Amino acid sequence: MRGPWGIAVVIAVALWLGPAAAQIARPEPAWLLVEADSGAVLAEQNASQPWYPASVTKAMTAYMVFEALAERRLSMEQKITVSARAAAMPPTRLGLGRGQKVAVRHLLRAMIVRSANDASVALAEAIGGSEEGFAAAMTRRAQDLGMTQSVFANATGLPDPAQVTTARDLAILGRALLRDYPQHFDLFSTTYVSVGGLGGGSTNGWMSAYRGAEGIKTGFTCGSGYNLLASANRDGRRLIGVVLGGTSGWQRNAQMSRLMDAGFAQDPVRIARRLDDLPRRIQGTAPY
Repeated sequence: MRGPWGIAVVIAVALWLGPAAAQIARPEPAWLLVEADSGAVLAEQNASQPWYPASVTKAMTAYMVFEALAERRLSMEQKITVSARAAAMPPTRLGLGRGQKVAVRHLLRAMIVRSANDASVALAEAIGGSEEGFAAAMTRRAQDLGMTQSVFANATGLPDPAQVTTARDLAILGRALLRDYPQHFDLFSTTYVSVGGLGGGSTNGWMSAYRGAEGIKTGFTCGSGYNLLASANRDGRRLIGVVLGGTSGWQRNAQMSRLMDAGFAQDPVRIARRLDDLPRRIQGTAPY
């Protein structure tokens, strides 16, 4: 899967290093703001530029969990046994132990609220048999949703040069979460989780600072920069925003707030361009 992306091995290694050691040249940050209901585009830059999703990946993992719940392949109270592989995931993680049995409900909240990699892999293995099998299913489902430039290699967003998406694709995912599983959408605005004494507050600082914010998911790796897929609702009008490649968490959050403020100030009746009008693929397949 990795070959076609043409990414040098040294980049994959650099993704695991600290910011000072991984000064990977990226294009201008990507962002996109759309009306949740209609898909009308309110603002965009580089919306079809391939990008590393980082932990925003977990929004797609959540979609797959919601789908498994809807199809009764899982239940919220079902206990999942944490594998040695899941327990050994690098941070961010909850601290689950090998052999520990945890309800799907708690794993899902830990993944969304704390961005817990161990919880993500435990869910992936329960649904897909293995994380690799789950990631392949994620990619197929993403393509079915219209996320034409998204490929998933894992359920967490941990660095992998084959794992890419775009702002356009993530906006499609945000709308799909709202459209297909509205009964679960409030999970993205949960501010605290505790599982057997493990847990803490949400990693999404933007959510607590913006009026009307509803989540959805943050992400960061040295290769991706600071990413955010977000939803906000004011007076019954809901917007979906994506920011990819922020230079800091603060800068990313401020950019999202500016986008949302400008979007809520626009008259949606005057907007003709739709999400489907954006390019589905740009020249070249590598992120950068």
